[in-house]
Amino acid sequence: MTVWGLGVLVNEYHLLYQVITWLGAAYLIWLGINALRFAAAPELEADARTKETLWQAARSGALISLLNPKLAVFFTALFSQFVTAGQTLSDQMILVLTATLVDGAWYSLVAILFSQPRLLIWLRRHLKRVEQLTGVVLIGLALRVAMP
Repeated sequence: MTVWGLGVLVNEYHLLYQVITWLGAAYLIWLGINALRFAAAPELEADARTKETLWQAARSGALISLLNPKLAVFFTALFSQFVTAGQTLSDQMILVLTATLVDGAWYSLVAILFSQPRLLIWLRRHLKRVEQLTGVVLIGLALRVAMP
């Protein structure tokens, strides 16, 4: 739906499309700044007593991916640079399927990995660097989206 809606915006409402692109870039910058702020004083609790099965972790990741409304905003910001006015339905479907597969696989992998107490302990030690890298990447992506 995101790709189809962006296609309509590109065709019919260029100014609105541009505003949505800038809002998406602003949202990515906001996420990046928050990641950098969190890096200054990260807190992560690792409970070594609880452990999900691989199936439970994969299911949790898939549900996070499918039910998170922030992802729609994120993909709107991301797709705005790839959607064109003359894009065919098959091109739009490729974008949607790519995002669905990559996003679903990513969240499932993250849920599986972070259900492991040893990884949480390692992450606690390195969380500051991970948050800093995330913040820089999100801000860089926002600049790329805002300045085609």
